[in-house]
Amino acid sequence: MILSLCGFMSCGKSGMGRYLAEELKTQVIDLDNYIEEQEGCTISEYFAKSLEENFRQTELTALKKILKEFQDKNLVLSLGGGTPVNPECNMLIKEKTFCVYMTCTIKELAFRLKDTASQRPVFAAKGETDTETWIKTMLTIREPAYLQCSKIQVDTTIWDKPAIAKKILSASGWPKIS
Repeated sequence: MILSLCGFMSCGKSGMGRYLAEELKTQVIDLDNYIEEQEGCTISEYFAKSLEENFRQTELTALKKILKEFQDKNLVLSLGGGTPVNPECNMLIKEKTFCVYMTCTIKELAFRLKDTASQRPVFAAKGETDTETWIKTMLTIREPAYLQCSKIQVDTTIWDKPAIAKKILSASGWPKIS
């Protein structure tokens, strides 16, 4: 089974992916890190030298490769914040994974983004827009895609990894964490 995690940047996809994989004794792939390894540069560097639409195509290619490689294996897959917005990615996520939409309050997302803003090219491009206003705008665009490909929603505003993991595993049918 491939358990995928989607949601807005800083909702906790990468951290929860690592936690779940460790608890389940299975492999984790963070899609952004995977692309960085494949491309030999950071996501920010990729965006600086190429258009976002080119990145989204690279993201689709990477997602297809991972899904094919792990089609008969267990994997926790942390998706990029914009991955489900691509209709083809969304369809693949919905059909080939058990996807969890990790939600979080706008206020908490804004707080968390302060520490990682420079590593996030889409966020860096927001300009002078207030962070909470920008998040609301981006969620208006992205949330329908998150809802479309996910099977459940889990709130990560209170960052309690064991409790969040328990909800995810209970819904997905994976073994319980002892």
